[in-house]
Amino acid sequence: MVDRVEIKYYGEGRKYGRPHDNYKVAVYLNDDSITEKNMYDKEFDPYYLLSHYIEGEFLKYLGISRYKNQFYIEVYSPDGSIVVTDY
Repeated sequence: MVDRVEIKYYGEGRKYGRPHDNYKVAVYLNDDSITEKNMYDKEFDPYYLLSHYIEGEFLKYLGISRYKNQFYIEVYSPDGSIVVTDY
């Protein structure tokens, strides 16, 4: 289902008047049958992947705080088209 995940730093911004860093999380799928309309039926939830696994587990090993940063997610199909984008 998930082929790879890339996390890229996109500079500083402001959130609620406080400075923060912006990160883009790109999820690349290896299943071209997953679309925005059927992803939950196929048991793929990109928002849970972001909040639980990436923000909740992985980032603590990198020393990145999930509360002081802004994360954006994009999900790509195997042909490179965007399935979901959240900015």
